[in-house]
Amino acid sequence: MSGVRQLICALVAVAAVLLSTLTGWCAEELSVPLEIFQARRNGVKGTAFTDEYVRVGLPFPRGLVREAAGGRALLGVSGAPYQTRVLKRWPDGSVQWALVELLASVPAGKGTTVRVNAGPGKSDGADLATERDGAVLVNTGPLHVEMRAKGFSIFERVVVDGREIVARGASRGIVLLDDNGKEFTAASDRGTQLRIEENGPIRSVVRIDGSHVNDGKRLLDYTLRLFFTQGKRQVMAQYTLRNASKDDVRDIRIREMRLELSLMASPHTAQVATHGGQRHLDMKNGAVTLYQAVSDFPWLSDGDSFYHNGPVAPDYAREKDKGYSQEGYWLKQGGLTVMSGNRHEFPDVSYLDLHDADGVGLSTSIRYMAGNWPKAMRGVVGERLSVALWPEENGAGYWVRYGSHNSAEVLFSFHKGEDDTGAHANRFQYPLVARGPIEWYNRATDGFYPLYHFVSFSDEAKLARKVGADYVVGFRKPAFKVWRYHYWAHGAFLNQHDFGRIALVNFLREDRDLAKAGEYYLQGENIAGYNADWSVWRTDGYDYARQQLQPREKIEKAQLAKVQFDFEHSHWYGMALWYYMTGDERVREAILDFGEYQRKKAENLSLIYMRIFGMGMFNLAALYEFTGDGSYLTLADRNFERLLAAKYNPQEPWRTIFIDWQRGYVAGGSGSGWPGVKADLMMGSILYDGILNYYLHGREGRLRNEARRLLLAMSEFMLREPYFEGTKRGRWAYWIPYVYDLEDRNKSDHSYRLIGQATFWTVLPYEETGEERWLAQMRTMLRMALWDEAGVWGSYGFMDHPGFQTMGYYVLNPLSKEQARPHAAVSAPADEPAGRASRKLSASLLALGCAAAGGIVFGLVRSNRRRSAALPNRGTYAVSKENR
Repeated sequence: MSGVRQLICALVAVAAVLLSTLTGWCAEELSVPLEIFQARRNGVKGTAFTDEYVRVGLPFPRGLVREAAGGRALLGVSGAPYQTRVLKRWPDGSVQWALVELLASVPAGKGTTVRVNAGPGKSDGADLATERDGAVLVNTGPLHVEMRAKGFSIFERVVVDGREIVARGASRGIVLLDDNGKEFTAASDRGTQLRIEENGPIRSVVRIDGSHVNDGKRLLDYTLRLFFTQGKRQVMAQYTLRNASKDDVRDIRIREMRLELSLMASPHTAQVATHGGQRHLDMKNGAVTLYQAVSDFPWLSDGDSFYHNGPVAPDYAREKDKGYSQEGYWLKQGGLTVMSGNRHEFPDVSYLDLHDADGVGLSTSIRYMAGNWPKAMRGVVGERLSVALWPEENGAGYWVRYGSHNSAEVLFSFHKGEDDTGAHANRFQYPLVARGPIEWYNRATDGFYPLYHFVSFSDEAKLARKVGADYVVGFRKPAFKVWRYHYWAHGAFLNQHDFGRIALVNFLREDRDLAKAGEYYLQGENIAGYNADWSVWRTDGYDYARQQLQPREKIEKAQLAKVQFDFEHSHWYGMALWYYMTGDERVREAILDFGEYQRKKAENLSLIYMRIFGMGMFNLAALYEFTGDGSYLTLADRNFERLLAAKYNPQEPWRTIFIDWQRGYVAGGSGSGWPGVKADLMMGSILYDGILNYYLHGREGRLRNEARRLLLAMSEFMLREPYFEGTKRGRWAYWIPYVYDLEDRNKSDHSYRLIGQATFWTVLPYEETGEERWLAQMRTMLRMALWDEAGVWGSYGFMDHPGFQTMGYYVLNPLSKEQARPHAAVSAPADEPAGRASRKLSASLLALGCAAAGGIVFGLVRSNRRRSAALPNRGTYAVSKENR
């Protein structure tokens, strides 16, 4: 038997043993504890939950969990009603990410634990929703709701505990007023689509898509999702106003949009939240309106465009302080103010309840009403409740930008007797969340995208002690804010990553304070939703890659400056993680729209701008990971070929970036500098990450090998040349220059003395070799990042970024010789990515990876080492002749 054949047989035997061990572990020991607690912002008191809904998306290693009929994952939950849904599959059909939805009871301000294990995929019991005769019927137990597409009025009929609260056909439903006050209603749309989007024994989602119509003419579209939960009388509504149709390409102005329901009972009392507590108003004295204008509830607008063009007119006499013409809130009855508050005074959780003498009625709440101003809730004489998501009380109307979606969440709580309205509203605004153990995520991830390796905050403090650093940066992180407007051309620390992605991982790793962990979750949720609505160019009913539509006249008040992702800062990729962690279909659809947009824009990625090229490569690989659409990889291949062919032009170095294979860097383009060629290594870090994502998800072949060769060459360059050691503010410091002079390093620009975001260049070669020199470099870089507060104030510091978290993970959990191995291509269908073997859990792939690529990569690393040894360690260099 030949040596090669003996090696193959040995590897197959080892794989069989390891796979047998893994299979036994899968079948007998799958038990993932879930920690469940309330997500609330700083300073908000906790609320008790009894059998309330909570969802969590969990990753699973290849082959561990299989899929049952109906898209269920073969999982169970100990001691709780539950259902599951498969969100992503491995190439072999096993479950990669699964959504687990369950009911849990949690004491106020505390947490509880349940376990996910092997199971049938859902609890016993009938699904909540059924379709019958053109209607959707939902039965949660105490709540029975009927909905119909024809004459859609939100709820066709509602019965609670045997008592009819909303009569058949009595409500007006969704009402939209154009700029002249003409009414357009969803009930007038003959093309309304009504369907069950998700169904199960504990949670059902009913989706309605339609238009607002008057006399056959439409004005804007909408999507309404209604969420129902087993045993509950509450319905959460997610309304999205859409201006993205190919049939009406213009910015549109409206006066008001509201949701309107009519009650069977004759309300005697309105119960309203104010900043001073609950107010009770006798409805005999007239209609009641709670209106919220600009408040100091935490909200984010980091550009002047929103101040000048937002939904409440500015007060230019107080422009320096960003004063507005309407500030605070007021509660009116019969046109008279009965309660009000200034900008600093607002109900944190807003609600309005209408009920009769027996307690029969309906309450409503708008999520983050004080931060999503202007908003209004009204109790109208004649048994009507109105929720104005775009209220006419702002006096200025609203511009709805073409290419945008605009979403809001509303709670409807039906009750037959006395109702704890404030508690329901609090649980709606600050829901239960769940997470698995940190160790589980680290075992189930490949460590780069969409989820990376990370350490707990407690272990981050241990890491500081291990590397000899003062742990300065762990004390402060950005607080939760409602995102209203983000200017995507921001530089510096405000715009260097998808902070939603960082917030979600911080939610997973915050082990010191449940309240802080929950606040991270809310921030990640808010950023993902904002990006889905405003940052992504939305396209309803057409493919942007094939047809690019723009309004003939762009209205300044609608088209806010840099409101959509630009190609230097398209930080969308945390949306994929949000989807995997929550199963949020609205965000999934936004990613698909962004993919169409990216496919068009990435036909020829700019080789002038390194950031654009690197970000584009990262995005194409990430979109392939999310969709499985091989056309994204084809585009990435084509662009990478262009980079490989690019050459240094000494007369015009700004014309293109280029590779210096001898030195191991990429430079040139817009950041080349004058005179000579200089390296903007922050841009280079984005390029490295982009090519790394491409390499890890790419198809096996010449281009993937070239990507590997380039990445390792860049890693050797970064280890050898550009870092400096000295002092900063009187302390030891280690930094990368703002601009590195490739001809004379002593002339580099040291404007900031920051450790920078270039990090994964240490991770890839360490994972492939396990060599101490890479680990030593990680320790040095972490020592700087752990004390330098740059970026921590109001933003995320370097230690929060994926690369530093991954380095921290490896410093605390160094690889053994057996664990270190190349990232091997895996046998897969033609349209399947080569990907990476799961080093810790997928034993068969581990063995295949060792067999397939060991010699190639180790040989390349040794070659790089020999090449670097021939160059001086520090000093003066020139651009290699072969690249001129």
